[in-house]
Order: sequence, then C-alpha cells, then structure tokens
Amino acid sequence: MIEFYDSPMIRSVVFHPRTATKSVFRSCFDSEYVVPTSPSARIGYRVYPLPGRRRGPVVLHWHGNAELATDMDAGVALFHNAGWAVIAIDFRGYGWSSGQPSLRLLCPDAAAILPHLPSILEAAGIDKEVPCVAYGRSIGSVCAIEAVASSGGRFAGLILEGGIASLLELPMAQGLADMLGAEGKKLLRSLPDLFDQCGKLSRAPPQRVLVVHGRHDNISPVSQGTALHAACADKGQLVLIEAGHNDVTLKAEYVEAIRSFLATVKSEHFSQSEEDGTQGFSWLHSVGDLFRRTKAQVLGCFGTT
Repeated sequence: MIEFYDSPMIRSVVFHPRTATKSVFRSCFDSEYVVPTSPSARIGYRVYPLPGRRRGPVVLHWHGNAELATDMDAGVALFHNAGWAVIAIDFRGYGWSSGQPSLRLLCPDAAAILPHLPSILEAAGIDKEVPCVAYGRSIGSVCAIEAVASSGGRFAGLILEGGIASLLELPMAQGLADMLGAEGKKLLRSLPDLFDQCGKLSRAPPQRVLVVHGRHDNISPVSQGTALHAACADKGQLVLIEAGHNDVTLKAEYVEAIRSFLATVKSEHFSQSEEDGTQGFSWLHSVGDLFRRTKAQVLGCFGTT
C-alpha cells in the first residue's frame, strides 16, 4: 500500500522538479552528498557562508515542491543580515541532484546529510561545531523535522513555514481522492501516515520552534500550522500572518519573526564577544526583496507546496 505514494500519478501532482547548474561564483559553494543507504543517490546543496566569518551559526533550509536550492539566492540576505550562514538543500531530481523525486525517500535523504554536515561546513570554511537551525518550507517541513528528529540534539532550533502536519489532510490529497471516486476515498483512508510529523515533534522537539503560517493558505491550510505548533508543547512559537502560501515571506511580520527567532537562538549560543558584525548586506537585502516579490507573484498562479 505504501508504494502508492511513489506512483507516477502522485509524483506528477506532488513534485515539480527543475534542473540547475552549479555556480561559478565564490560567494557560494555548490556540491552534493551521498545517501549511505543508496550510494548512487546524490543530493545537491548550496552553501552561503558569511564572508570572513568562520564562527557564524548556520540555517539548513529545505524548500517547497516547485522551488530549488538555488532560489535561496534571492532570500539569503535576510539570514546573512541576522548573522547566519545558509545551506540550501534540494530533493532528488531537483537542481543537480540525481534520481527522481520520492515521497518515501524524503525523510531518509534529509537525515543523510547529518553525517556529512561536519565536512560540508569545513569545506565551506565554517566551524563544524557551530549551532544549526533547521528550516522547512511547505513540503520541506518534512525534511526539516526528520533532520531534527534524527540528529540527537544537533539542532538548536526549528523553523516551519507553511508546514505540513498531515499529508493526507491537505486539500491536494482530498482533491485527488475526489477525482478517483469512491475507491479513491477508500484508498486515502487506508494509507498509513508516511511522515508522522506531529509525533516526531512531540517526542523530541528542539530547544526552540517557530511556526510561521499564512491565515489564508489554501495549499497547506492554517490548521496544519496550528497542529504542528500544538505538537511542540511549550517549545513552540506560533506566528499567523495575513497571507497565503506563497506570499508569507513578503510580509513585515515574517521578516520580524525570523530575525527575532534567529537572534534569540544566536544569543543563547554565542557570547557578545564571539558575535561578529552583520553589516554590509543591505543592498543585497533590497535585491532579495525584489526577487521574493517577483517569485511570489509567479508562484501565485500555481498551486505549490
């Protein structure tokens, strides 16, 4: 029954992969890591170090189903300005990753970065012991939660933007069941919970969790975000924004929530003397805002997770 999750029909609905080439610029570092359980599988990623900063903390970012790791080019300034480097990670079949996208392999592929993380950080000139925060947008929340749950306490925090609590309760899944008729609805009810998102959060939440969700999200409804927050007990902070699924990042409340959360986590792990300055990226932030707005307008024409 679980094989249904990776049927061609499900793949075509859930995933919208694109390819990308590695950058020739030295401001970022592109590579891929091997999945131990599948040596032929390679997952691509892009590292955005803080120039001249070896001790800065790091955000590991998993994107939505119609995006790429390289799309972080337009959003990295928000994190850099807050004093955080970023590792943006793709799914199978996205960017320069090998293979084809798979719901069943999202979790093992995400967890597979953990043994490689020290060498990834060092190759990018970042101290391998720096604090890390996992960030999952939409379906990327599956990867972020799995990485945190599998890390043995490696992550200092978790950010979920438009996250998914239950895949089978998404409007997309309900619509698919309606298309298949009575048998489709019966099949939907019989499928196992592939990800156990709330269960993982309730069993081992990180020290801090930020859940950001659009009140008018019609891709991953706000009930998904409130369920994720409830699973975190007293570890979670919930920020609901007057936005949909793809325009949350355009709102001032989003920017303030991310800045505040990252500042809090950073202060808990660095003394004032260890912190470096975070100036010099204001121009990039402005360009990033322009790209984020353009991307949201384009994605608004499609149902993306």
